[in-house]
This record gives sequence, C-alpha cells and structure tokens, in this order.
Amino acid sequence: MSELPHPSARFDKIVICSGHMIDAPDRKTPRFPKEKAEAVRAKIAQQLEQWEIGAGDLAVCGGACGADILFAEECLRRGAQLRLLLAQETDDFVRDSVSHAGEEWVRRFHALCEKSALRFRRRRRC
Repeated sequence: MSELPHPSARFDKIVICSGHMIDAPDRKTPRFPKEKAEAVRAKIAQQLEQWEIGAGDLAVCGGACGADILFAEECLRRGAQLRLLLAQETDDFVRDSVSHAGEEWVRRFHALCEKSALRFRRRRRC
C-alpha cells in the first residue's frame, strides 16, 4: 500500500464519485444490471470531459464494482490521480463489494489498486 501525499498537496480540481454497484445475480428488482455498464461509463466520461478533469486533478471513490470502478478507470485514463477509500481491508472489500459481479471486475479492481493511493476505514469506538 502506498502512502497518501501530505495533506498540503494541492490539486487543480477534486472530483468524487459514489454510485451503485453492479446488481448481484440474485437481486429481484434491477437497479444497475451489468448490461448497462458501458452506458454508465459513457455518461461518466462525458461528465468528466465537461468538467475538464485530467492531469493535476484528484479523483476519489470507494472502488466497488459498478460506478466506482468505471469512474476510477475513466479518471486515470484522463491522467488524474486516484484515491480509493475502502470501507474494509482489501480481501473483505473484494468479497463484499466486487466479486459478485465476476472475475473481470475483481481483476479491474486490483489493477486500480496498483495505480492509486489506498485508505481504509478505521473502526471507531463510541
């Protein structure tokens, strides 16, 4: 895992995505069927183009299969830096938020991890 840059690091723009995961195979009511992934990618790319996201910018997302991974891939393609903020340690996160969409999504998630800074949610006591 790489260290995150010092908080004083500056970026031209910061863009954040939190979207739906690809539907689990047993989901009764479709919300994000895997067949819609390329249409969602196209809309994300269109919005990033409109915002002129690229080198010098920071993209932040959770890394789950679906909108997060599509967003992260498009931001990297445009030259932005990426931070993945995972809700769990990597293996647990993959199990709960990536693997149900298939091995291709798991491969893509791990590829993003290699190209980004990672942070994990820390448990707090109340």
